Amino acid sequence: MSNKKVILVSQFVNNFGSGFSRIALIILVTTWFKNPIYVGVYSFFLFVPNILLATPIGYFIDSCRNQKKLLISTSFLSAIAVLGIVLLTYFKVKSFFLLVFFAIVYNLVSGFYMPVVTKITVQIFDRNEYNDINAAISTAMTGANLFSGIIVTFFISFLFTYFLFIFDFMSYLVITILLIQLRIKPIAETAKTEKGNFLSFLNGFEVVREFLNTYKVVVPVFLAAVLFNIILAP
Repeated sequence: MSNKKVILVSQFVNNFGSGFSRIALIILVTTWFKNPIYVGVYSFFLFVPNILLATPIGYFIDSCRNQKKLLISTSFLSAIAVLGIVLLTYFKVKSFFLLVFFAIVYNLVSGFYMPVVTKITVQIFDRNEYNDINAAISTAMTGANLFSGIIVTFFISFLFTYFLFIFDFMSYLVITILLIQLRIKPIAETAKTEKGNFLSFLNGFEVVREFLNTYKVVVPVFLAAVLFNIILAP
């Protein structure tokens, strides 16, 4: 299978399966805990880690030399996180803490997927192909999100909720198999990537600090965006 087909099919499967879990998690929280405040707390704790860790995660991705390995690893870890949710729902362990914990891990790890795919497409395609592949990826994502919403709404009426998470779990296994077929030339290691992964991860905060110091006009916009998203989450 060509690189283009691997990326498009895996992107469609990724968004399709993730759509199942996103909707099923909200349904699960409202079904298990009844009180609407749980949905607000759940949403809040999903949102905040994304805000706080988006920058170091982005820097870590840029610093990683083997993007293919990173993509496969995070896809596999996403499958493990979903499996945790499957076990909770199958055995009816109604622990809000555990549910939120697995949801946060799943949300953070699966958040690596799109940035890494973007970096890989820049790396392996020339400019003309890159524009075409980006348009195709956008179409695949939109189609997957649309169809997953319709199908979940249909299935939820007669299937146990854990079947929806099992579908997402299986989708990550399919994605992992697809990604193994990617053919990417290795990037020569630079001084930037010779730093430890953890140090590279933390350096992301330093990059943002330097950027905000240089362009102080952005600071109010940045703070407003952070506050808006934190307030909006509940």
